[in-house]
Amino acid sequence: MIPSPDLLGLYYPSKELASPGNALPDRVVGTSSTLLNINTSSLTQVTDYWNGAVGFFGGSSTAALRGVTFHVRKWDKATNRLLITSPLPVSPVAGDQFKLFVGGKTASSQEVLAMKVSGSQPELNGVACTNITGVTIRKASAMLGEGTLSLYFNATTKALSIRMGTTGDYGPETILAGNATALPIYHRDLAGFILVDVVFASLRPSSAYTDTFTLTTPKGNLIPNFEGYVRPM
Repeated sequence: MIPSPDLLGLYYPSKELASPGNALPDRVVGTSSTLLNINTSSLTQVTDYWNGAVGFFGGSSTAALRGVTFHVRKWDKATNRLLITSPLPVSPVAGDQFKLFVGGKTASSQEVLAMKVSGSQPELNGVACTNITGVTIRKASAMLGEGTLSLYFNATTKALSIRMGTTGDYGPETILAGNATALPIYHRDLAGFILVDVVFASLRPSSAYTDTFTLTTPKGNLIPNFEGYVRPM
């Protein structure tokens, strides 16, 4: 059986992991961090261990940092400080959470972040539709590319479909029959897709509705090496 694209994933690796599939721990920002320095007492490794590492801020962090990636220039255990290569959009505050990984052959359980949807990283904070009530985007495949994503809902048939751009044919319809989690909706090329959560009772009962979003590539995702795995079915 050849798996469909939504069942394939790339996962961040890190040399600290004991075995494949281990989770990347949530690290916590301390006080007095700046645009170029992340202070944290949640890292125990020796000075220079995290040099060259890559990290990103999680969905419970300051709104302007969610999904933002950064590259570590220097880790200093004596001061519990990560010095990063480029300024963050805002200074982290105490309690902000981030994940950190440094090149290794052991893949984690953290899937590589895909496309941003209208400026948000949907894997971290779902992007709720405005017109198509009850539908939240959880991932937009990189195979869709950058541009305008149109999501169409036919309330009569209870079906969702997508296309890139504002004209042209939509992909195959996905019929909704109840609540759903991480439901794939395919582009007409059957390679690009989005994953959505559906609250069936919140869907509109009649007519048709469209929501449009701007897909962009996350900036700063430096991945030293990676492994791909089929997600369990």
